[in-house]
Amino acid sequence: MTLAAAAGLLAFLPETQASRGFVDFAYGWGSFQPGADVIGSSQSLGLGNSLLGHLGVELGSNKSKIRPIIGVQYRVFGATDSSDTTHLLQTVTPLMGLAIGKIWIEFGATPFVWNRSSTSGLGFVTGYETVVTHLGARVEAGYHYDFSPEISLVLAGGTQMFLLTTDQSIDGQAIDGTIGLRFWIGGVGHSARKAGFFGEDEGLDGYEGWRYPFGRGQ
Repeated sequence: MTLAAAAGLLAFLPETQASRGFVDFAYGWGSFQPGADVIGSSQSLGLGNSLLGHLGVELGSNKSKIRPIIGVQYRVFGATDSSDTTHLLQTVTPLMGLAIGKIWIEFGATPFVWNRSSTSGLGFVTGYETVVTHLGARVEAGYHYDFSPEISLVLAGGTQMFLLTTDQSIDGQAIDGTIGLRFWIGGVGHSARKAGFFGEDEGLDGYEGWRYPFGRGQ
């Protein structure tokens, strides 16, 4: 299932206090040091870039400060070696974790790892090969700041480790920080959050975001 199709399904989340969905889009920078077998090259890599899409659901009451999270993340890492060859890695990782207020931590593992090397730029859409010798393991933490009931600024950092399937030892990793936007989809008192945004009280303790163009929330 693609992220777009799954996001369409999240639009049907009920208007209850049981759950709310979200979709993240973010860009980042970091250290990209996978093992030679992961990228098919023994060249040393340095700083690189990452691009991600993250689809998830936050479970639990809107009055709870701790809420479980389940989701799936698509991520592309890229960096260029000393011979001007660009190496790319794609991963699709199921994640689970906890949201504590506006901070969250997630972790997960995946067999879905693909690599690609090219001397003609990124071109990251096609030409990937499956990496059957490694698993990808992701751990990350982040913070979201609400611009409105539907959109938040997202800051996150984490590491993607590449584990050999034979003995699960670590054979390289990528460490990155990202900045992006989170789009909330229904659930968890969305109407009340929206009413609080416009200064109306429908049972929540006020809206804690930026009420643009109405000034900051209380």
